[in-house]
Amino acid sequence: MHGDYFEAVEQPFEKLRKQLAGTPSLRCPAIILGAFAGVGTDIVIAKQLGIDIAKIIHVEIDKVATHVYCYIHVKSR
Repeated sequence: MHGDYFEAVEQPFEKLRKQLAGTPSLRCPAIILGAFAGVGTDIVIAKQLGIDIAKIIHVEIDKVATHVYCYIHVKSR
């Protein structure tokens, strides 16, 4: 990595990430907007990363993709 990038961007980001990870009260659930969301890969990744999700806004015009999305992600409702 370029030294300037590490010092200006990556180092402060890592410091903040560690601070927030150690302080659960500073974390808040995410609102995910899936524009042209397809089958919901964004939701799968958020869950795998352990991100708390407050709301999901799914926007998709493909009816087949919307059907698959609902089958995968909404079946628990």
